[in-house]
Amino acid sequence: MELQVPLHPQHLIELAKYATVAVAVIATGGAIVASIAFYRAQRDHAKTFGLLVQRVGVLQLGTILAIVVALGFLVAIYSISLENIIAINK
Repeated sequence: MELQVPLHPQHLIELAKYATVAVAVIATGGAIVASIAFYRAQRDHAKTFGLLVQRVGVLQLGTILAIVVALGFLVAIYSISLENIIAINK
Protein backbone atom coordinates (compact mmCIF):
# COMPACT_ATOMS: atom_id res chain seq x y z
CA MET A 1 0.00 0.00 0.00
CA GLU A 2 1.41 3.34 -1.02
CA LEU A 3 1.06 6.35 1.25
CA GLN A 4 -0.11 9.41 -0.65
CA VAL A 5 0.13 12.80 0.96
CA PRO A 6 -1.96 15.49 -0.69
CA LEU A 7 0.18 18.11 -2.38
CA HIS A 8 -1.25 21.59 -2.47
CA PRO A 9 -1.06 23.27 -5.91
CA GLN A 10 0.47 26.38 -4.34
CA HIS A 11 3.43 24.26 -3.21
CA LEU A 12 3.99 23.09 -6.78
CA ILE A 13 3.93 26.68 -8.01
CA GLU A 14 6.49 27.71 -5.40
CA LEU A 15 8.66 24.71 -6.27
CA ALA A 16 8.52 25.63 -9.95
CA LYS A 17 9.53 29.23 -9.15
CA TYR A 18 12.54 28.14 -7.12
CA ALA A 19 13.57 25.59 -9.74
CA THR A 20 13.37 28.24 -12.46
CA VAL A 21 15.54 30.62 -10.44
CA ALA A 22 18.07 27.84 -9.74
CA VAL A 23 18.31 26.89 -13.42
CA ALA A 24 18.67 30.55 -14.42
CA VAL A 25 21.49 31.09 -11.90
CA ILE A 26 23.34 27.96 -13.05
CA ALA A 27 22.92 28.81 -16.73
CA THR A 28 24.05 32.39 -16.17
CA GLY A 29 27.10 31.21 -14.24
CA GLY A 30 28.00 28.74 -16.96
CA ALA A 31 27.58 31.38 -19.65
CA ILE A 32 29.81 33.80 -17.76
CA VAL A 33 32.53 31.19 -17.24
CA ALA A 34 32.39 30.10 -20.87
CA SER A 35 32.50 33.67 -22.20
CA ILE A 36 35.48 34.54 -19.99
CA ALA A 37 37.25 31.36 -21.06
CA PHE A 38 36.73 32.11 -24.76
CA TYR A 39 37.44 35.83 -24.45
CA ARG A 40 40.72 35.59 -22.56
CA ALA A 41 42.01 32.39 -24.07
CA GLN A 42 44.17 32.11 -27.09
CA ARG A 43 43.03 30.12 -30.06
CA ASP A 44 44.25 26.74 -28.78
CA HIS A 45 42.90 27.27 -25.28
CA ALA A 46 39.40 28.00 -26.49
CA LYS A 47 39.49 24.79 -28.51
CA THR A 48 40.62 22.92 -25.39
CA PHE A 49 37.70 24.34 -23.40
CA GLY A 50 35.28 23.31 -26.14
CA LEU A 51 36.70 19.78 -26.15
CA LEU A 52 36.36 19.66 -22.35
CA VAL A 53 32.68 20.56 -22.56
CA GLN A 54 32.20 17.95 -25.28
CA ARG A 55 34.02 15.19 -23.40
CA VAL A 56 32.23 15.84 -20.14
CA GLY A 57 28.93 15.39 -21.94
CA VAL A 58 27.16 18.51 -20.73
CA LEU A 59 24.20 17.94 -23.04
CA GLN A 60 23.78 14.33 -21.90
CA LEU A 61 23.96 15.34 -18.24
CA GLY A 62 21.43 18.09 -18.82
CA THR A 63 19.08 15.67 -20.54
CA ILE A 64 19.30 13.19 -17.68
CA LEU A 65 18.69 15.96 -15.16
CA ALA A 66 15.63 17.15 -17.09
CA ILE A 67 14.21 13.60 -17.17
CA VAL A 68 14.74 13.16 -13.43
CA VAL A 69 13.07 16.49 -12.66
CA ALA A 70 10.14 15.73 -14.96
CA LEU A 71 9.62 12.31 -13.38
CA GLY A 72 9.79 13.84 -9.92
CA PHE A 73 7.13 16.35 -10.91
CA LEU A 74 4.90 13.60 -12.33
CA VAL A 75 5.24 11.62 -9.10
CA ALA A 76 4.40 14.76 -7.09
CA ILE A 77 1.13 15.30 -8.97
CA TYR A 78 0.33 11.55 -8.91
CA SER A 79 0.36 11.17 -12.70
CA ILE A 80 2.87 8.33 -12.60
CA SER A 81 3.68 5.70 -9.99
CA LEU A 82 7.11 4.68 -8.78
CA GLU A 83 6.70 1.28 -10.45
CA ASN A 84 6.30 3.00 -13.83
CA ILE A 85 9.50 4.97 -13.27
CA ILE A 86 11.35 1.72 -12.68
CA ALA A 87 9.87 0.36 -15.91
CA ILE A 88 11.07 3.47 -17.80
CA ASN A 89 14.64 2.92 -16.58
CA LYS A 90 14.81 -0.68 -17.81
